[in-house]
Amino acid sequence: MKSRLIVNSILSLLVGCFIYLFFRDPSLIFFGWIDDVGLSNSVMFFQETMSLTRTDLPNWFLYSLPDGLWLFSYVCIMLHVWRKSMRWMGFIWTLISPIIAVSFELSQLINPSLGTFDWSDLLFYTFATIIPFVIFRKRINFSPNSILSYEE
Repeated sequence: MKSRLIVNSILSLLVGCFIYLFFRDPSLIFFGWIDDVGLSNSVMFFQETMSLTRTDLPNWFLYSLPDGLWLFSYVCIMLHVWRKSMRWMGFIWTLISPIIAVSFELSQLINPSLGTFDWSDLLFYTFATIIPFVIFRKRINFSPNSILSYEE
């Protein structure tokens, strides 16, 4: 059976993509890729079908959840990569994307020209980082006492 980390990573990535496909503005860069592979007509059909549902969905579902799901996916993949021996280097690689995401969100609080700061985004980034460590802690061999170095 495939690793639950990989399965959860793929599922969360797909759910985040489907939220974008069904409910987000087709002018986003993401939809350029959809057009490049010739699926824009199908996506437009699904968006039109889901348009009534979109008005009932909360903003956090449309805007914060997909980013949280993608970050969750990244953390799961990194935990899978480092599962046999999670040392300091593994923690650093696992936390790179969450640190970048949180830093970028906080930079929007300081400089609004970089984007719109949102507490929901920050909350989803935090949970997306912590939850995989909690759920999959038994599947990972944590070695926190190792030194920060390259090991073969």
